[in-house]
Amino acid sequence: MIDVEETEDQVIVYFRDNAGGIEEKLLANIFDPFVTTKESGGIGIGLSISKKIIESNDGTIEAYNEKDGATFKVTLQKIVS
Repeated sequence: MIDVEETEDQVIVYFRDNAGGIEEKLLANIFDPFVTTKESGGIGIGLSISKKIIESNDGTIEAYNEKDGATFKVTLQKIVS
């Protein structure tokens, strides 16, 4: 599920799943390169690259568990023209 919130100066996007969440021991390092939650396939750079792109646009990304799944929260600043 994807939810979007808007404040006066930010857009916040929540990406949620219901796949049981992320192991607590991985959450602290989930955005580090070569950290993966997959047992086969993938090399663990997708979230690291995503974080760099978001941060290069003055945004933030965080990951946490809630209910029965993981949530990724992306916060971006609105561009005022």
